[in-house]
Amino acid sequence: MYARLLALRDSLPNEDQDWLAEGAQNMRLAVSGSAPLPPKLFSRWREMSGHCLLERFGMTEVGFVLSNPLHGSRVAGSVGTPIADASVRIVNERGSECPINDQGELRIKGPTLFSGYFDNPVATRDSFDVDGFFKSGDIAKRDEEGRFWIVGRASVDVIKRGGYKVSALDIERAVSEIAGVHEVAVVGVEDHTLGQKIVAVIAPVVTGAIFTSADLRSSLKGSLPPYSLPDDVVLVGALPRNAMGKVNKKELARSIRTAEELI
Repeated sequence: MYARLLALRDSLPNEDQDWLAEGAQNMRLAVSGSAPLPPKLFSRWREMSGHCLLERFGMTEVGFVLSNPLHGSRVAGSVGTPIADASVRIVNERGSECPINDQGELRIKGPTLFSGYFDNPVATRDSFDVDGFFKSGDIAKRDEEGRFWIVGRASVDVIKRGGYKVSALDIERAVSEIAGVHEVAVVGVEDHTLGQKIVAVIAPVVTGAIFTSADLRSSLKGSLPPYSLPDDVVLVGALPRNAMGKVNKKELARSIRTAEELI
């Protein structure tokens, strides 16, 4: 939504852009959730409106559990700290709590937590650990100041490439900073050698613009480790989204794999 408002403003003549900026400046609060917030978008919205978007994290099963502060410093890319009465922890594959800055599954407990999935006791049982924490399926980490950072969904946003676990969201944030990139989604596609290869699906600002994998890897050197650099690039006019505006990465990865099989 914010990206589209900014795109609308950019499409207007200079003399007509002020009314949209003025409207944004008069907003009391602007909240971001349900999808990752790229730092570039965070900065552009602040430049236009004077407001820092308030990023938070929640799920249907628990409501909101992590949030940047209403009053205080908001950090781009972080989903903040636990709200009142929410218990949140990050655990590794053995179920032990992770040290600071280590990645693991986000698990949640609190008064807003649901009691279970309707008429599905098996899914309910499998979704809770022995301490009653809900297994979110999201990979996260916590920094020295207690802020939480979402790495991505374990099922689609953690790419297992050549023995490394790579965050698709970290790559998307870096690619979105490159001039000429309008929007990007990063997916893992099966590969016989690497296990999964990293594919960046890019919608350029200018239709017909060319981004090669070599161009992208060169631009990202220094901002990403070598094992996180995209292996391939796919150019599209716009990222495919569902009715909620979210990119279906499973379908996107499946379509890329199918296209490769047809070649």
